[in-house]
Amino acid sequence: MLLRGRALVIDEITVEGGERIGAAEVRVTSSLQVGQIWNSSAQENVLQALHRLPNVRTVNLQVENHPQGRVGVHIRVEDREPYGIISLMGRGLFWVDGEGFLLGDMEGKPYLPIVTGLRTVKTPSGEQVATEQAQRVIQEFYSLEGRRLSHFTQLDYREYDLELHSQEGWRVLLPIRGLAHQLTRLDRVFSALGDSRWRTLDLRFEGEVMLGP
Repeated sequence: MLLRGRALVIDEITVEGGERIGAAEVRVTSSLQVGQIWNSSAQENVLQALHRLPNVRTVNLQVENHPQGRVGVHIRVEDREPYGIISLMGRGLFWVDGEGFLLGDMEGKPYLPIVTGLRTVKTPSGEQVATEQAQRVIQEFYSLEGRRLSHFTQLDYREYDLELHSQEGWRVLLPIRGLAHQLTRLDRVFSALGDSRWRTLDLRFEGEVMLGP
């Protein structure tokens, strides 16, 4: 909060960092100092500087009015959490958060299925999966209950559809939209098929199920 028409002076600064962004890094990046004038320009500068930090998701500023035109500024930073793993051609595996922002290399053997076929773009907040549609696919896929998710090894994101690969070696072709609905539909098809010896299942067209060897 800013008081219009008054010169406010910072007399206290407190910082709360995230799990991956320490309070010391936040304090240095903010460039705030006790004795500094606090106004709308200072506030905007702090927000812009902190949002440029890698893996920052949100920045919250709280200003407490103190006597004699002084204020305390509390900075709270929330960092981005690993949500899924994507494979970028020629670059390897990367952790991404729920909004599709890259968080860093995935080292070792993945313990989650990976998503392939994605493009990324550079944004002021970092490198991000390029389209909102692809971001929704990531959100829906990794929101699956753990036991269901563990059945799969890979989800290929293609221009017009998705290809889902299982631990058992079968694959399913799905529409690119409404992944959560399509996976519910897949459960119903499984129940109807029983132990049929199919290797490919095509569910790209609503109301149709095509089986392949």
